[in-house]
Amino acid sequence: MKASLNAFMHGLIDYAGLFPPSGLDMKPAFENFLRYRNSADAAMLSAFVIPAARLSELDGFTSEIKSYKHKPVPFSVLAGGGDTPSACLSAVEKAMEQIHRFYELHSSGVQVAVMEIRLPNPLPEKNELSELLTKIRSLTNSHIPNAVDMFFEPTRDENWNQYTETLTGMLAELKDDNSGKTGFKLRCGGVEAHMFPTVEQAARALHLCVSRNVAFKATAGLHHPVRHFNDGVNCRMHGFLNVFGSAILGKIHQWPEETYRKMLGDEQASNFTFTDTGFRWGDAEAGIDHITEIRAELATSYGSCSFMEPLEDLEGLGLR
Repeated sequence: MKASLNAFMHGLIDYAGLFPPSGLDMKPAFENFLRYRNSADAAMLSAFVIPAARLSELDGFTSEIKSYKHKPVPFSVLAGGGDTPSACLSAVEKAMEQIHRFYELHSSGVQVAVMEIRLPNPLPEKNELSELLTKIRSLTNSHIPNAVDMFFEPTRDENWNQYTETLTGMLAELKDDNSGKTGFKLRCGGVEAHMFPTVEQAARALHLCVSRNVAFKATAGLHHPVRHFNDGVNCRMHGFLNVFGSAILGKIHQWPEETYRKMLGDEQASNFTFTDTGFRWGDAEAGIDHITEIRAELATSYGSCSFMEPLEDLEGLGLR
């Protein structure tokens, strides 16, 4: 695999085997994750995605976690959310109780590296939203014994443009500190066609995140490298090379939103080129140092119910 693709793929995939369409039980999903962490492809794997309410299902894995050589085992925990700010905060408080118990049981063998929170819909007014985000960060800092990145997900509906404008603006004001990143969660699909954002909606969110230096993570619908039509959901699915490649190149070249739309809509795999010195799409290129830096600070990871399928697709394209 070319050096630039190694940099692009490093820690890119959060394993979400518990979620559809895989929908595995906890035991096979977690065993898969530990096996992938021991594989030759481990560098491309990030955290194990799990709802806070299901952390107790890992009680039976104490010996495996304790003896695991790649300690600590990283987790991305879904705290849920609520239809109102108070309900959202209550959900996070409940999640913190579950996380506290998780740490008490497994100690230094585990690390909640990421928290994912669904925000109320409609999005609260700016002052109320700022207060909610600040309270959630404070809760996290007081209950989790390590730095944790937090990603907030807005509902995608007819108010998407307004929501993304407001939320990314607010997140940009909450500067990252030693507590970890505070960023935006972009849902890129699901099990039905209506769950997939349009190219325009995805471009809007990515352009705002990148131009405002707001870290983002993605989830769902990114099993494959390049955008394509999928018969299973009867719609076009986004590609992870499109999504993360546009963030990398958009940051370097200060792209307008229109260029994000062009790259996100590109379905020609041959237009995505990786060499030992950089990644190229069209006339735009990113060197390995830029890829590494932007991936680490801005374009963090995406959740996938399969770890092997994205890698097999890369191989099918002759990129591995």
